[in-house]
Parts: sequence; structure tokens; C-alpha cells
Amino acid sequence: DKVGGYNYQSNVSGQPNGTWNNEVGYGRINANKAICAANNFGLPLNGDATVCATSNSYTIPNLTSGAIVQWDAFPLGVVTINSPNSPQTTITKITDGIVTLTATITNSNACVGVNTSFSKTISVGSPKLINLSTGSEAFNLVGQNFNYGANGPGNSFSVCPSENISLTPFVPSDYNPSINAHSWTISGSYSSVGFLDQANLSVTSSSSTYNNFSFTYQYLNSCGWSPIHYGTATTIDCAGGEEPFRVKFEKGVVEVDSSYINSVSIYPNPVKEKLIISLDKRMEGVKVIRLVDANGRAISSQQITGYTTTISFAGLVNGMYYIEINQGKRRVIKKVIK
Repeated sequence: DKVGGYNYQSNVSGQPNGTWNNEVGYGRINANKAICAANNFGLPLNGDATVCATSNSYTIPNLTSGAIVQWDAFPLGVVTINSPNSPQTTITKITDGIVTLTATITNSNACVGVNTSFSKTISVGSPKLINLSTGSEAFNLVGQNFNYGANGPGNSFSVCPSENISLTPFVPSDYNPSINAHSWTISGSYSSVGFLDQANLSVTSSSSTYNNFSFTYQYLNSCGWSPIHYGTATTIDCAGGEEPFRVKFEKGVVEVDSSYINSVSIYPNPVKEKLIISLDKRMEGVKVIRLVDANGRAISSQQITGYTTTISFAGLVNGMYYIEINQGKRRVIKKVIK
């Protein structure tokens, strides 16, 4: 490492490696920089993992003399940092949420120029568990008949009749909440359900197709009960070829039953906030309507008996989506652009 005004020369007697190479520089080691890096390596960020109102102190122990600490919390608006430029700090709750507290260490001593950051994920209050990719609560589903895990977490599922499934709340990565109790509720059409105070909800779905059930989840931590997390599930005709929680789209194919494609109208398309779905009399009876993204992942599901309904696109990212209308063994798929 070339530092500090030294005159590096090549071909110096007794220093045959005095020329630069990418592996060892000039053949000399910057011992000061190595020691400074070692001093900051692996230091813990000590402090509360859960904050109800105002935390105890967060500290970086064993800092070198002259080290300066800058504290930041992301996302903004969840906490205030009470001493952002101090070796130790506390945070105060603004609202429930999950934040990452980061301490960035800079040096004004012999270690100037050597900066290191340490982070800690903190639960503030009793926050809702959010899937950041969708911005809403989510659950993981393990089923008896299909590998639901390949579709990722969600809050609206399609499952097979009489299927044993297990639902667990989706917990963001790097977040390890201290949970003292769980509370589930379930309503609608299902065959059986397990205990409602466990970490998972065990359900046997209805034996009939196109039946729905809804469920909610809350957890208790040291700050109190969390907000309610909502989810739904619908039984579909797996024996008739429908695939749970995903739709297979072949390139260029946007309808399944071409003789009924004109029985479904959707507008406006492209859509901004709300899509209107209108069905003609050929689509009489019970229909299950799903909104699916371009990867075949179900976003929402509803059951109707009438001929018109609306689907909200508020909060969804721009891109291609599909509206799937299931009526018995008949299926119509329409492409939507937001």
C-alpha cells in the first residue's frame, strides 16, 4: 500500500520486489491500516432488539481513541435518534415498525480514512409483518399436494379440496421478533382447523370446489398485540386441471376457453386504480376471479355470483397482469396492463 510520502524505487539493492504488482503492491505492508481495520472488525452493536417507547442505550464497545460514530435509522419516520453523533445513543418510537439502526465509525486519529458500519434490526412497538416486495402482510403456505413455497409468500391462496395445509406468518429476513403468544381466527368454508394459539394455522380445506375461507393472525410481544394480518384461501378444481396458487401462461396465449372469451369484458385497459369486470349471461352461477402477476403469482381472489365486479390495482407496480375467471371447469384469462 503506497502511503505517506515515501519514495518508492524499483531495483533497489536488497529489495528485489520494489515494483508494483496487483497482489502485493510494492511489496510493503501498511501495518497502520491493517491494525485500524482489525480494531473495527467484528465489533458488536449492543442494544435492545425490541423498543416499546424509548430504548436503552445502543453502543459500540471497545472503540479506538478518536473514533467518531454516526447513527442512522431506516426507514425514516419510525423512530427518532436522540444522540446521532455520540458514541452511544437511544431511540424513541414515532410509530410501530421495523427499522435498521446503523452505526458508521470514522476515525480522526491515526486510523483516518478507515470507515466501518454495523447494523441491527429492531422491532419498534408491535409492527405488522410486511412483505417488502408487495407492501402488505404475507403468509407462507405449506400444502399436502403442491409445492407452494416456489411461489413465495402471499395473502391470497388457491388450494385443492380436502387438502391439509399449514399457514405461518411471513417474517422479513434479518428480523427475529421476540413473540410471546399467537392468535388466529378463521371463518368461511373449511373442513377442520387445529389450535388457534400456535405459531402456525393447520387447516383442512373444504371438500367442495370454489369455497372460500378467511383467516387473521396477531402476535403478542413485550409491547402488546400486533395489528391484524388478513388472508384468504379458495378451493379450486385441482382434479379438473387447475393448479393451486399459480397459473401457467404459455407465450402468446391469453385465453383458455376461446368460445367464451367474448363473454368477459374488462376496462379500462391499461388500468390505473380500478379495473371493472363485466360478464354476460353465459357466465352465470358462481365464479372465482383472480388477479395474477406476470410470474403467475396470485395477488387477490374473490368469489361472485353476479355479473360485474371491480378489482383494485392501487399500490401495484406497473407491468403486465392477468385476470383469471373460473366457472366450474371453464376458464377465461384476460391480459391487463398497468
